[in-house]
Amino acid sequence: MCRFIKILVVAVLIGLVGMNSLVFAGQDDGTTRVGRYSTVNNQATIAQINPLLAIAQFKFQPPVQTIGDAIKQVLQNTSYALVPDKQLPQIAQETLKKQLPITVRTLGPLSIKEAVLVLMGKEVFDLVVDPAHRLINFKIKPSILHTLGETNEHR
Repeated sequence: MCRFIKILVVAVLIGLVGMNSLVFAGQDDGTTRVGRYSTVNNQATIAQINPLLAIAQFKFQPPVQTIGDAIKQVLQNTSYALVPDKQLPQIAQETLKKQLPITVRTLGPLSIKEAVLVLMGKEVFDLVVDPAHRLINFKIKPSILHTLGETNEHR
């Protein structure tokens, strides 16, 4: 009887080990089986490669008063930050200090990049991204410069 129990335990253990290898073994097609009928790709997602492309929703609470406050909150968990104020164009510095409009107190779902552009004024600014240092700056669109009668040297 004791020998029968030992054989049964060994058989169960072999079965469990075999099942785990089936569940977690990589496939030749770049996928891993995670369930009986499900697989996942063995690749990083676009958002893991570029955090600015992650999709998110935002609801800015009353302590978030300015556009700059909102952008800092949007960038909070991305490892990206705004460049120091002295590197921002003057018009961008002025925009960041403005009151957060009620119309953007709730945003999304949209990408982090899109949220930053919406907050700053997508029709006025282009995003300048330094992926090596994970810094964000803004550049006024040429059409706006033309409208204002200014050149890049002025702003």
